Amino acid sequence: PEANERCWNDESPDGKLECWQVTLLTPITLKCIDQGPHPVDHSQACFKIELDGQDATDEYCNKVDGSKNDDGYCCISEKRTFYFGEETEHKLEYYCIDKLQNKGEVKDIEFFKVEGTKFDIPLYRKWNLISVPFVLLNDNPDVVFGDTPGVTVVWTYDPEHRICEETEGDWCLWTPDGPKNIKSITPGWGYWVLETGEDMECVEENHDFDGFDTLNDDDHNELCAVEILTIGGSLFSPVTTPPSRNLVKGWNLIGYYGTSWELYRWVDYEPTCEPGFNWFPGKYVYGDKVYCALSSLIDTQEGYPKWSSLWSYINCGDHNAYWLGLNACPVGIHNMIDRMYAGRGYWIEMDVDDLYSPATTCIWNSDFKCKWTGGGVIP
Repeated sequence: PEANERCWNDESPDGKLECWQVTLLTPITLKCIDQGPHPVDHSQACFKIELDGQDATDEYCNKVDGSKNDDGYCCISEKRTFYFGEETEHKLEYYCIDKLQNKGEVKDIEFFKVEGTKFDIPLYRKWNLISVPFVLLNDNPDVVFGDTPGVTVVWTYDPEHRICEETEGDWCLWTPDGPKNIKSITPGWGYWVLETGEDMECVEENHDFDGFDTLNDDDHNELCAVEILTIGGSLFSPVTTPPSRNLVKGWNLIGYYGTSWELYRWVDYEPTCEPGFNWFPGKYVYGDKVYCALSSLIDTQEGYPKWSSLWSYINCGDHNAYWLGLNACPVGIHNMIDRMYAGRGYWIEMDVDDLYSPATTCIWNSDFKCKWTGGGVIP
């Protein structure tokens, strides 16, 4: 209630609050700078954290190696970066204190609604076939591609016209300054993204995230691309129907659902791109075998897939791009490549109309026995 009444409300009698909607992997950095009028430096930041009105300061204080003061605040003398580890409302209060124990006059209070996780999609020059693996915090294309100036056009194929509007055909597009016929960026759909940037950029990735830990140098690695599309959201939310979509007989442009299934260090870029190329260098890749990822499209009476063809488009950068056909039943070395991955888009040719949804059941052998592949387990 406090957040609802005070968030960005200049007329609130108790003062306006800054409120943010973030994910579990949004870094929160605390640091104080002594600005005067006679700075003595060596400032400390002192904070409290509440979870749905319950004090959680001790737990977070231990994780950032801070110390509690007499006011019940946790104080740190150096910059610390941490993550909120619970999908709920967080209240953060903090103030600054300098070396002479002069306390800041203003105590800042901010609210954070934490839901879902962050996901990075690398974009390379020319065409990229991508998807979003979960329901986004904000699915407006203007917001999704707002920080990727090199993206000049996005296309999708939508025979049922669920996300295409004001168009007569089955194709629709979004551009930053022109036509905007795609009304939302939605999980389950694939999107062709044209990247026109030139220079590569890199971001640091933290791989040993446990919900609270600060960043350690040993945990860092770099993800490099022309641009990196950073999105946030969740596949499932309380009192919300999980995502799904209807596929029509014939060709459909689809995406992979979820980021919490099996984790593989191998990616399908390895066999076709130059040696050493990795779409997600130095980090885990979320995905599953084709026949498990598309289990909702298996004929449960006969045990056979309802699709005849599944294709991935691989942009390796440096004007190298490939089409890769994926087998529903991989054998031998093809186990390394016949998988679907979060963030990727695919062309699928359906034999019949069917409903495509996130799958956890995986049945595929002559005895019709279930095979558990790790689906549905939070890493």
